[in-house]
Amino acid sequence: MAYVFGNAVTDATLRAMPEFQGKKIALQDKARVALTRKHSEDKDVLVRQQVEKLTANAVHNERTTICLVYNATGETLTLVTYQDWRGHVGSTPYPPLIGNGQ
Repeated sequence: MAYVFGNAVTDATLRAMPEFQGKKIALQDKARVALTRKHSEDKDVLVRQQVEKLTANAVHNERTTICLVYNATGETLTLVTYQDWRGHVGSTPYPPLIGNGQ
């Protein structure tokens, strides 16, 4: 299971905000709003809790690398390919999509 937290920040998200009513929404606007919402919806707390669970479930003496990614590009990130040079991906594979603001 891949873990992605929070709701994506989309055109619809911005259209619901008073400051964007009747205005053209640019990619930079979506990116800026996503960045300001990085800690909303308790995403940062939920991510940290999940990391702690994964770390606690690691096999004794197993080395782990934890990587947290936050998308504030204004668009959805799509996994195209990956290469594990050494080791293996644990119980959480790479998420296929990470929405703006997730």
